[in-house]
Amino acid sequence: MSKGAMIVLGCKHPTGLQLIINFDKDNEEKIVAAGANQGDFRADGLLIPKTVGGFGRTTVSREFWEKWKHQNARIAEEWQAKGFLFVADDPDLALAQAAEKAGASTGFEALKVNAKGELDDARAKAAAPDVTTNPDFAAGRAA
Repeated sequence: MSKGAMIVLGCKHPTGLQLIINFDKDNEEKIVAAGANQGDFRADGLLIPKTVGGFGRTTVSREFWEKWKHQNARIAEEWQAKGFLFVADDPDLALAQAAEKAGASTGFEALKVNAKGELDDARAKAAAPDVTTNPDFAAGRAA
């Protein structure tokens, strides 16, 4: 392959992303971009991550990426803008971008809990109903 024919996708979605190009109803091409939770398990069950800065990395052809991006322009732009996905021209640049973007929050991060096992995360607190002031919850009539 000629130089520049391959690119690296960095993906921060926990399970990775399946990217599919539809040529027609019976013909498609797909790849799975490695995500933040990619790794190998040791014999004792410990996960050894294959990520940098929370990004899984997958090498794909530039041609595939350009076709997928063309078919999914809005999603590609949104995922890149939100920090779920980045594209790098080579592995060294991918490592640098992953390290640079390591602190970016995508909303897929694990919730934080305190030592008592209670939610200690602003995202969860904002989304959780306040059962102390909701009479339906207090009476056991939650919808």
